[in-house]
Amino acid sequence: ADKEITNLLIKKLYRKSPLEIDGYPIFWPGRIYREKNFEVRAALLLALGTVMDSLNLLPALTIPLEDDMWKVRDAALQGFVKAARRLKLSEDEISSRMSQLDLTCTEFNPSFPIRRTYNRLAGDAEQSESGASS
Repeated sequence: ADKEITNLLIKKLYRKSPLEIDGYPIFWPGRIYREKNFEVRAALLLALGTVMDSLNLLPALTIPLEDDMWKVRDAALQGFVKAARRLKLSEDEISSRMSQLDLTCTEFNPSFPIRRTYNRLAGDAEQSESGASS
């Protein structure tokens, strides 16, 4: 059921790619979104992170980390946090995928919402690494 839901979310979010691995469409940077509304894209990314079950699909969450809309970047990062927890990504795997992440946004608070999401991800990775070495 999760695979069907994942496929549905990816097809709604992106234009279909001719490449597939294990029945999942694969995407690459610069791929055009099918969904034009940034709020719908954000909701789809949150849902995708909840059901994603394959490392091969992480580009579907990391490509939007370069989106012009900070709310889409934040949703992609929140989805990535959920997927990283479920897939038990190492700190190195997380860092390599987050190296170019723009943590700024137009919503002004003493801390940026997208930075809080990133810090949660970094904290999870540290706990995972320390738990594995115990």
